[in-house]
Amino acid sequence: MAFLGLGGAMAALVVRFVLAGDASFTYNEATYVELAAHPWWSAYYPDTVFVRHPPVAFLLLSVWTGLFGADEAVVRFLALLATAAGVWAVWDAVRRMAGPVAALFAGVILAAAFPLHAYSLQATMYPFAFAFAAFAVWARAAGRTMLEGWMYAGLALTHLFGFLFLALWAFGRRHELGRVLAVVALPALWLVAAAVVALIVNTEGDVMRLGPIGQAVRGARTAEKAVAVAPLVHLAAGLMAWWTLNPVLAGVAWGLRGRFVAWTVAVVFLGAYFFIAAPFPRYALIPLPMVVLVGLVALMDRPLVCRGRKRAFQAVAVVVVALSSLPLGFVYLEHGPDPRAAGDVPGVQEWQAAVALVPDEAGIIATSGPTATAYYLGQAGWQVVDRSEAPYRIVLERDDVLREVVRLDAPSDLDGPDAVAAEAWVVPDHWSGVADDVVRTGLRTCGEAKGLIVYAGAC
Repeated sequence: MAFLGLGGAMAALVVRFVLAGDASFTYNEATYVELAAHPWWSAYYPDTVFVRHPPVAFLLLSVWTGLFGADEAVVRFLALLATAAGVWAVWDAVRRMAGPVAALFAGVILAAAFPLHAYSLQATMYPFAFAFAAFAVWARAAGRTMLEGWMYAGLALTHLFGFLFLALWAFGRRHELGRVLAVVALPALWLVAAAVVALIVNTEGDVMRLGPIGQAVRGARTAEKAVAVAPLVHLAAGLMAWWTLNPVLAGVAWGLRGRFVAWTVAVVFLGAYFFIAAPFPRYALIPLPMVVLVGLVALMDRPLVCRGRKRAFQAVAVVVVALSSLPLGFVYLEHGPDPRAAGDVPGVQEWQAAVALVPDEAGIIATSGPTATAYYLGQAGWQVVDRSEAPYRIVLERDDVLREVVRLDAPSDLDGPDAVAAEAWVVPDHWSGVADDVVRTGLRTCGEAKGLIVYAGAC
């Protein structure tokens, strides 16, 4: 019976790959695939050395694309392999800790989990981060605590949030200091090196765009209170969420053992954070293995750090597990705090087709996806010659002709006193008010690709 759940989850991944595996790269994917050609600098960012993200994913993509090419389906097949391995690890961890019936439920949950199917197919760091998190969970279930630490180390070298998990694991094993230091040494070395590069080698402007803290510093300097406060709120919420959930797996009690109220608040807060307040919904993919395991262990009445009112806790677990469902995920993307995230799901927007519709005469192209636009212009022979203001402005050249790609953040950039000056616009078809702006500015529709509309003065 348990294998039916695993088979269903794997079949769902394959169907998703068949439907969207060969779709054009999203704007984030285009950044990472271009970076894979030279993992330590990016044509779409001004950094002298690219240290905005840990290097494991880019190095893996670099090896893969070097061997098999950079076609969309080929690159995403590596993501499919990583995700499939992670799904098996979660399923087997649940089977070990909660039995075959819970493993069946785990397969069903993963088969319908919105974060998994929206972001695990991406040619980005997230499939690899999911796999490392999943195998850390599996190692915990198998009683292999040092392997768990190595998986968290791999997660840290793939996504910065992995350092939170790694720190909690290290604290839980602090009585084995020598073995812990061997695990955390490489991630810590990279973190120090990245900080040195960001502060000394790269420019100050680059540092201000490095993550939530950099955004907060930039906002404070420019007196933009919303810009300054919001990233710190997101960062604090994320720290609280992981700190309260991870003791189940990392063994860091800190007074939470046996306290039903504390764990209820923690689980509810986790669900609220990832589906209401999270800065990017794709962050939900990383703790998904922990959410599934903890929820199902509670539901199957297995030993857990929370004791006492188990039925109430199990009801809360049902709510948290349900938050990963596919329907709610789509509602979140359409109406949540970051609707642009919809354009970061493979298959939602066809950038290659949209870029092909841009008139050759358009010297300045304003677009909601500058990196995807620049990537597919690059496939047509255009080369980046100026990245000093990237990704907000990227200058390309072909046959001594220059073209600028300018970033659009909102429909208001099309019209009004702060309108972007451009000769062609590539915008999402769900942006409201664009049609009225087109009439006022004298633009015409040059064509539509999936999820995108191309406007220009002359087509």
